[in-house]
Amino acid sequence: QAVASEFARAGVVEGDRILLLGKSTPAFVYGYYATHWLGAVAVPFDPQAPLSRRDELIERTQPKLVFGAVEEPHPRLGRIRALQQLCGLPAGAVAAAGPALDGLADVIFTTGTTGRPKGVRLTQRNIATAAGHINAVIRCREGDVEVLPLPLFAAFGLGRLRCGLLGGRTLVLVEGFRLPGEIFGAIDKHGTVGLSGVPAGFAVLLRLFLVAFPLDAQMWSMVFAVLAAVTMTIGNLLAL
Repeated sequence: QAVASEFARAGVVEGDRILLLGKSTPAFVYGYYATHWLGAVAVPFDPQAPLSRRDELIERTQPKLVFGAVEEPHPRLGRIRALQQLCGLPAGAVAAAGPALDGLADVIFTTGTTGRPKGVRLTQRNIATAAGHINAVIRCREGDVEVLPLPLFAAFGLGRLRCGLLGGRTLVLVEGFRLPGEIFGAIDKHGTVGLSGVPAGFAVLLRLFLVAFPLDAQMWSMVFAVLAAVTMTIGNLLAL
């Protein structure tokens, strides 16, 4: 509500685009859902993308607001705001009917490895249906804890965020697989029952830590892992 109120004061209305270039932090989550609350459209993108690609994306989407890693001037927008500014805003409320189910929710851009990045348009119904189906398959319980070391600007990480919050679960955000000790520390600290990742990330964990890292019983109490879009048991992971 505080972030949505801030967006409304900046003139954001239904249908406006808000570009979110940020790491997997609470500030990104606040910005993403505040955008939806106002009926606006979230455009997540890689904060490490070249400036030329970022500026091309700005021209293509014509966003009302842009949030990045740091605040900086921009010739067309006036300024790009720091995403972290969305944390610690004063309490506020904004009257909004909420997004229409068939209204546009997100525009997710491909990485552009084979050409110009393509924007995929997703409605609120699209993302709600997908999250509901995935939760029905994985069958997590309300209150479960999942460690999420995936970028939220990408489709997989964003999908796990939606599934977790729709299912009433707690998500522990970890910045990638570069420091596997942080992942295992989060599993141990938070009583985690789930871990999501991509094949390369799980390969790092298996190669570096499953033998050498002193895992306690908590690791073996995990119930599920999501590898790309495939649900796997811990036993299956150990067999890789």
